[in-house]
Amino acid sequence: MIRKSFALLLALALVIGLTAMPLAAKEAPGTKSLNKSTLKNHAALFDVNRISSYFINNGLFATDPQTGDSGLEYPKGSGHYAIFTAGMWLLGLTEDTRELRAAAADYSTDFQGGIILPSGAPDDVTKEEYKVYKFDKGETVDAAAIAQGAPPEVIGDQMLYTVYNDANPANHMAVWQTQPIGLEVHQTIWGYAQAGPLGDCCFIKFEFQNKGPATLDSSYVAIFFDPDLGDAGDDYVACDIDLSMGYVYNGTAYDSHYGEQVPAMGCDFFQGPMVDSPGDTAFLPSGPVPDKKILPMTSFVKYINSSSTYSDPTLESAEGGYEAYNYVRGFVWDGSTFTDPTTGQASKFVNSGDPVTGTGWLGFYEAPPGDMRMAQSSGPFTLPKGETMEVVVGLVAGQSNNYLNSVSIMKYNDRAAQFAYDNDFVVGSPPPAPVVEVFEGDGELVLSWDETARDHKDAAGYAFEGYNVYQAPSRSGDASGQWTRIATFDKENFITKVYDEVFDVDANAIVVKPVQFGTDAGLKYSMYIDKDVVGGNVPLVNGKQYYFAVTGYTVNPDGTPKALENSIEPVVATPHKPELKTQYGTEHDTDLPVTVVPGDGASSGDITASAYVVDPAAITGHDYRIDFVFAESGADSGYANAIAVKDVTTGQTLFPKWNNISGGDNFPVFDGVTFSLLAPEPGQYGINTHAGAYAAYGAPYGGFDWTGTRTLTGVNAGGETFFGGGFLGENFFGSTLGPNDYNDIKIHFTSDESQWSKAYVYLRPEYGFQGIGTFPGWAEDITDPNNPRQVNICFLESEGSNAVDMHWDPIAADVGDGLGGREYLWIMDSDYDDGAGLYDDTNEGPSADVVFAMWPTNRGTYTELGDWTMTVLTLHPVKQGDHVTFSTAGLTAETSDAIGQQRLNQVQVFPNPYFGVNTAETTNFDQFVSFINLPEDGCVIRIFTLSGQLIRTIEHDDQTSIATWNLHNDQNIPVGSGMYIAHIEIPGVGEKILKLAIVNREARYLHL
Repeated sequence: MIRKSFALLLALALVIGLTAMPLAAKEAPGTKSLNKSTLKNHAALFDVNRISSYFINNGLFATDPQTGDSGLEYPKGSGHYAIFTAGMWLLGLTEDTRELRAAAADYSTDFQGGIILPSGAPDDVTKEEYKVYKFDKGETVDAAAIAQGAPPEVIGDQMLYTVYNDANPANHMAVWQTQPIGLEVHQTIWGYAQAGPLGDCCFIKFEFQNKGPATLDSSYVAIFFDPDLGDAGDDYVACDIDLSMGYVYNGTAYDSHYGEQVPAMGCDFFQGPMVDSPGDTAFLPSGPVPDKKILPMTSFVKYINSSSTYSDPTLESAEGGYEAYNYVRGFVWDGSTFTDPTTGQASKFVNSGDPVTGTGWLGFYEAPPGDMRMAQSSGPFTLPKGETMEVVVGLVAGQSNNYLNSVSIMKYNDRAAQFAYDNDFVVGSPPPAPVVEVFEGDGELVLSWDETARDHKDAAGYAFEGYNVYQAPSRSGDASGQWTRIATFDKENFITKVYDEVFDVDANAIVVKPVQFGTDAGLKYSMYIDKDVVGGNVPLVNGKQYYFAVTGYTVNPDGTPKALENSIEPVVATPHKPELKTQYGTEHDTDLPVTVVPGDGASSGDITASAYVVDPAAITGHDYRIDFVFAESGADSGYANAIAVKDVTTGQTLFPKWNNISGGDNFPVFDGVTFSLLAPEPGQYGINTHAGAYAAYGAPYGGFDWTGTRTLTGVNAGGETFFGGGFLGENFFGSTLGPNDYNDIKIHFTSDESQWSKAYVYLRPEYGFQGIGTFPGWAEDITDPNNPRQVNICFLESEGSNAVDMHWDPIAADVGDGLGGREYLWIMDSDYDDGAGLYDDTNEGPSADVVFAMWPTNRGTYTELGDWTMTVLTLHPVKQGDHVTFSTAGLTAETSDAIGQQRLNQVQVFPNPYFGVNTAETTNFDQFVSFINLPEDGCVIRIFTLSGQLIRTIEHDDQTSIATWNLHNDQNIPVGSGMYIAHIEIPGVGEKILKLAIVNREARYLHL
């Protein structure tokens, strides 16, 4: 024990000693120190996706402008860095005197912020407008940036822009001591916030104009990198000639920073310099340019410490400029030729082999992995004075389960980036990222998110399709950085699983497999969770942190890729009981009373609605109203096809137009509630086959009901109800009624002749009017069931029938063929007139204002019509003024000291006793107990030993109901096993004393 304690003290002393030492930036190879510019520099951080990198207005990027250390973090938020510094070089010879000119951002830089004045001198670098501008999608580009040449609208989801120049001769002394070119560079950086390949890309466009006195000939543009992929001492670099890419990858399977999941990082020349080439065509995203061609990467070189062949160009020396010029032309620094050892042939592309397959020229055969530098270039080209050249490159990353698979994924991502470039960056985009809210309940969570994504569609043809819900054991995912998809809510549009080409880690190949997993189950904006899916589908534990994310995705069946998804944005959720002083007025999933209100005294249509509580903590107590929105033009003109939601209490319209009236869960969550509404959609009218006794069987069985002994059935003539024998008026012989004129009717059949009604009779086959007959009953419009309206009836008799007698009786008229004697029946919309003469040969009843037509015959062996009723059920389109109301009055949460006093006994510590483990602990390095059900507005927890010694004071004031104790005393020393007393002082409520037993686990000492 003494020996272990001494070792611990020694380790602590070493830690203290190390932390007292200042952190020093990595020195540039071949120099005495990392020279930092004393001029005014400004930097901004590109951080829209998984790449996070600094860009400075002096041409340097991927370096931290404050510390001078590595400045490109990948993946963003990981704390791991891939590049120490990088910059653009341009070297060439003056056309007349053949002097070398260079403008380079290396470890030092020839550049400073700002433009070159007409005099040829650099403008004042201290001007505020010469900064790195940063804009996110949707933001307005500053006029000052546009005046300098920035795009007037944001490219991608984030754009940076800056201007710099090399016209100050003093700056050139720190690099290669050449005279300035007079180069003015306009640099645009942009990227896309996506979960797919473009989420691993950063695009950079250099527009450089020669404002110097001489035309530059035999010129080359290069991108220089000092990559430090985690540990700087175990890297290799290589190039892919076909992709015009240079890249860095780990030289071993394990990196001290990244572990086994070491990424790869590369740079692609998407657009090199454009040069004259008669007969060729340069294909730019903006269109073809005849007699020109775009140069690809034309050379790739590397530098290694202490190597005679791969030596860094000497800084602070004119000689170093010629060494760099040889490099960018594809030669050794001294002008000799590189030889590919695998072919014996001269090559301008160092290490052009494939590390994944282990073939070709690789650094592995030359030296152990180490601290590498690299430069990839394109040329030669001429840059006449006064003219501008444009070059586009991209930083592309990839990370997989091992260092070689990361190379494959990086190259796969690069191909997607190349596709984006080829399409003029008209790329698809995922929808706006959902804003997620969490209700933290007792052993339960409810995730809810906003609806801003639902109408998203971009210029590339990607349309919003659905939401994915993910869970992971930590904020950064699982051990492989992955998240588990636990639910998908997608549109009902027959787009379900989406298949696409993806890189398969196990197969180390591109395969076609599902990338999205829709089910056509419908959209939803909330999800109830009471199980820990990634933890084994066990119940949630109060006080334990869980990690979720909600993303949206878009689909374009003809796109590349076919689906795009938001990046993961973790949401931390901790289930718990309500804080001590708060009492909810309701619970999750409680139904709210809903009222369907007719408008203008008219029918409220076939409107059904429901509402329920999602988040009890967010209930406002307000009243709400849902109105219908009617189309003003097009095929749906005059019909309700959307709704508007209003907070009646505040008068605020929450949703002016929500495009759904067809039920389901595709309705917004707001103020802790949601609702569902079902109404006839545009064009839906007529027989309601979803109602009635046989509705479960659909048409032609649904749409009617009856009371008593039904003696008739329908002749199956294709009707939409009554077994094929019942028709909406317009679907039989026609009708003069419009869609909004069809109402429910009830037909009464009776043997009481005193209740028989008059009816208009027509004779088949000429269908001529025969006169007034009798109908064994009557018919009513029951729009208002309490005040039914009797309506007229017409019927047909058929020559040859045995019952042509001006009385409607299809049973008696049946001639044994099951056709009911063709005694068709028409129920009219007109008020009953007792046969006063409304219908005749001029106003033919069978095609006049017919609501319902029926072709009946006798049912089974019935020989009499009997006494019974038949109801025909129709759809009722929404009318102006129809609306729905619901309220949350009386359901708001209440907070007071009095409630806290009543619930003081609920303040507890968990687990108690602590037997070496807490189910809320997520790793072996965690040890804590949780004080639960505390007030959010603060309390003081004091821990005592049984002897009364105060060992720990916890000021709880973080606006949560849970406080944790890490089982350390106030000196941050772990406490021993034993019994402890916790005194909890709660202002305004009272005091609580708890006993706590702690039994430590032996493993905790091993972790120290």
